[in-house]
Amino acid sequence: CAPLSHAQRQMWEIDQLTPGNPAGNVPYGYRLRGPLDRRTLEASFNTVIERHEILRTTFHVRDDEPIQRVHSQLRIEVRAAGLQHLSVGEREAALQGLATQESTRPFDLSCPPLIRVSLFTLADAENVLLVNLHHIIADGIPAALLLNEVAVLYQALAAGRTASKAPFTTPSRSTGRTS
Repeated sequence: CAPLSHAQRQMWEIDQLTPGNPAGNVPYGYRLRGPLDRRTLEASFNTVIERHEILRTTFHVRDDEPIQRVHSQLRIEVRAAGLQHLSVGEREAALQGLATQESTRPFDLSCPPLIRVSLFTLADAENVLLVNLHHIIADGIPAALLLNEVAVLYQALAAGRTASKAPFTTPSRSTGRTS
């Protein structure tokens, strides 16, 4: 258990003042073209989560002070929604509604995970990936680095290589350490 950084403490205090407020959510959406395997994508995200303790961190109170708790293991499931059965116009409207719903769903800072991943399939080779993190864990990991690491791991796993053969480092905590 470790104390919170100054920025984390600010985010935690805001969350305590307005529990359930999605203002701390940091959603990122990406359109992906080409074949995609959800299980490989999920394995890629879980490998990144395994590598970076900030993605396995929750926030609690001990002796009236907020603390970080790093979970030794944490796995997420990529939530999937198929929209390909809808007309193009209906697809985009449904996508907007689902993405808005997921982007505004609040996090409980004491319950893992503080990262959620959704995959919306629009057509056979057209998907939208929505990654939603709470800002309390996202300040040290720029989304571009997170997604680059997931992409490198996805390519390695899809090619039958192990994740360990796809080295990549990004900040693991708001202190700037690397994995």
